[in-house]
Amino acid sequence: MKVHATSSVQHTGQLFFKDSLIDAIYKASPYSSRPGPDVRNNADGIYRQGGPSTVMSLQPTGDGYAGTITLGVKH
Repeated sequence: MKVHATSSVQHTGQLFFKDSLIDAIYKASPYSSRPGPDVRNNADGIYRQGGPSTVMSLQPTGDGYAGTITLGVKH
């Protein structure tokens, strides 16, 4: 994600999902034909910088998931 407080980029970041959710998604079609995630959160250098605060909390909804997150960017 990129945050623009002015015409320039103020922040570039990344959000993550719980590994347990990723595992569940890879068990369902159409992802079940794939080998699984390339990198677990704890092995991801970007995740290690941000830690658990970068994990989206999601709830099942219909045939997918929904979540919200509030971000603060110091400008």
